[in-house]
Amino acid sequence: MKRNSAPLIVLLATLSVLVLGFIALCAVFLNVVLPRMHGKSALEEPANPNLTVADYNRRGNDLYRQRLFKRAAVEYGHMIEKAPTNVDGYLLRGMAESEIGDYAKAIRDDTDGLKYARLTEVRDPLYFNRGLAYRNKGDYKQAVPDFSQALALNPKNWNAYEVRAFCYTELQDYDRAIADYTIAIAQEPHPGTVFERGQAYLKKNDYHNALSDMNRSIAARPAFLPAYRLRAEAHIGLKQFDQAVADADKAAQMDNSAVSRGGLGWYQYLAGRLPDAIANSQAAIKMDPTLTFVHFNLGLCYAVQGNAETAKTTYEDGLTRAKPADIKGALQDVKDALRKHPNAPALKQAESLLQTALIRTS
Repeated sequence: MKRNSAPLIVLLATLSVLVLGFIALCAVFLNVVLPRMHGKSALEEPANPNLTVADYNRRGNDLYRQRLFKRAAVEYGHMIEKAPTNVDGYLLRGMAESEIGDYAKAIRDDTDGLKYARLTEVRDPLYFNRGLAYRNKGDYKQAVPDFSQALALNPKNWNAYEVRAFCYTELQDYDRAIADYTIAIAQEPHPGTVFERGQAYLKKNDYHNALSDMNRSIAARPAFLPAYRLRAEAHIGLKQFDQAVADADKAAQMDNSAVSRGGLGWYQYLAGRLPDAIANSQAAIKMDPTLTFVHFNLGLCYAVQGNAETAKTTYEDGLTRAKPADIKGALQDVKDALRKHPNAPALKQAESLLQTALIRTS
């Protein structure tokens, strides 16, 4: 009679699981717990003497391509550790640090790299990347000189013209921004750059050129929503109200959000289409009751209609969460309406209500 071998098999399987579990625990201890006991993670260990600068460069680049920027920065750091004057190490680590949003470290690395860089082709990207870090940090005044240095070394760097133009726009230096965008477009006519130049024209109140750039942007990218919104603004600046409504309507079809619907209602108000403006503003508030500007626009429509009580209630709803800047804008809209309808009681009541609210919040 054969003996049953099943218990023995079960016992061996259990022992195998226990052994594998013990090995796994040892691996965790050696790779995670032990380094932490010494105050270092595996990524913070000193450079391996058996690996060269080129090895670490390659490893860092592989990680960077996988978007593992923190780990890539460590590998580039080992490049610097092995060769402290290695400019590529500073450049590449700065790029990885920018990607993870550590702009202060990126700026420091680019600055250190410039101490050792002698060749123009190396100094150009260091200035450019440091400028990008300053720009992403919101320090536009510091970014501009770096982009200027990069362009002095490489005048064909159209990206440097574009990002310097962006900084000039943020600094409200629209003429310089437009000049830089124009050079960038001549070198590389990207529709995004054309759109950005159109924004600068719009902020300068140059509506004709803004409209031209938005037309060009939409021709290249017919589904680009922001271009329709800004083209509507350009049409308003040129008092082309029907065209503005058409663009706002297109934007609302592409993006049926409360903001788009409220924007359409505003342009319909400017075009004198009060019933449509009220309907779209009401729809926007139903979608998002927190949009202060829509409450104020809807209140303005009711006031122009002469519906004083409904206008008052609507304005009061908007005032519950309005900031002083919101109230100032709404008050200016009422004053503009009063120039067209100087004897409208509902508008005068709205003006008084907003003035009182502004004094209270200031």
